Amino acid sequence: MPFVGIPSNTVLHDGQQEPETGRIAVVDFGRSSVVVRQEDAEKVKNIEDHREFALELVRRDLYRHYPYGVVSMDVDQVISLEPVVSYDVMPRHAGLLQLKQDGFITLTADGLYRIERQFVRWPAGFEGAFSEDFVLATGVDMPTHGSPRGSGVTREGTGECLYSPLGC
Repeated sequence: MPFVGIPSNTVLHDGQQEPETGRIAVVDFGRSSVVVRQEDAEKVKNIEDHREFALELVRRDLYRHYPYGVVSMDVDQVISLEPVVSYDVMPRHAGLLQLKQDGFITLTADGLYRIERQFVRWPAGFEGAFSEDFVLATGVDMPTHGSPRGSGVTREGTGECLYSPLGC
């Protein structure tokens, strides 16, 4: 994986008052890159062995698109003409984070979301800049509700196109 030095050579962690000095690196994960301390770069190169790190990449995408994250609300406090229901799977990157935390998907070293177990509904809103690529594990069925919309889905091992917004 390529590494790029960052000129500042400092790292400031959440809540830290003084920056740490030392070497930092950018680790490339296909469609995503992340800045880490040089001594941590080797640890995070193989994303399959670091599920917590993969979860952090998904969380980073959520907060990049939605800086305030997801807010839980008491349904009795919501005023609506329609019935208020909870999401089975939250939309966009919040849904990816939910599926990742629940063990349905993993993030591959190529930046693809691997569907390891069937889930009921696709997260809504994957079109345009929000599209992602999925690979369906051998023996796993496609989700039965919703649509991957602008995202592509291929079968692991064969590369067979299962869904593409432009048609397979």
